[in-house]
Amino acid sequence: MSIWARIAVTVILMVLFSFLAGVLWSSMFSTQIPSYISGFVGGIVAIPVWEILEKFKTKPDKKM
Repeated sequence: MSIWARIAVTVILMVLFSFLAGVLWSSMFSTQIPSYISGFVGGIVAIPVWEILEKFKTKPDKKM
């Protein structure tokens, strides 16, 4: 998987989990989620997603 594909997947999952955190927050507290909490959730999700995607990194061919 190329670097751009890993970045795209990571950003998409960050946005998705931030959105879901906002929906969950508003259903529990009947108010909007503070932006710093939403950003924190997205950042926390990005770390394990990036590490998992590192395992699918393509190896360059070695030519002799």
